[in-house]
Amino acid sequence: MIWLRRKCSSLCAACKRDRRGTGSSAAIKKKDIYDVLRVKVQAIKDKNLPPEKWTVSELNTMLQWYKSPSNTAMPSKKADKLARYYQICNREDPPEPEFLLLPPVPLVDSSNEDNQMDVDAILFDAKTTASEEGDNELLMRIDAMLTTEV
Repeated sequence: MIWLRRKCSSLCAACKRDRRGTGSSAAIKKKDIYDVLRVKVQAIKDKNLPPEKWTVSELNTMLQWYKSPSNTAMPSKKADKLARYYQICNREDPPEPEFLLLPPVPLVDSSNEDNQMDVDAILFDAKTTASEEGDNELLMRIDAMLTTEV
């Protein structure tokens, strides 16, 4: 039996679409935000500049990275932001959000008419989900698969 891989090694658009159906969209959104923020934080750390030389945008990024639910509202002035950063900078990095991945989907032999009906049913379900989520690019790809003879 051949298995279809559900996730590639990068954060490509196709993998993000695949993840939408794997759990709650809030968990996926948290994971995506975490990944973007982690890259920004690493870029700031790689500059090896003291916090006093960071821009307000960089300070905001670092405050978001180390913030906790118990923090008060983010300060508006750079000096206050810098003071807040020094208060919270010794915290550990936030844990990476987790979400469930779908198990691999078996590929079926489409030369058999019964199996082709299974493939069409799977694609129809995927099309319904994509339509509900408003994912036009995925809808076009599914339509192409439904009209293509394998």
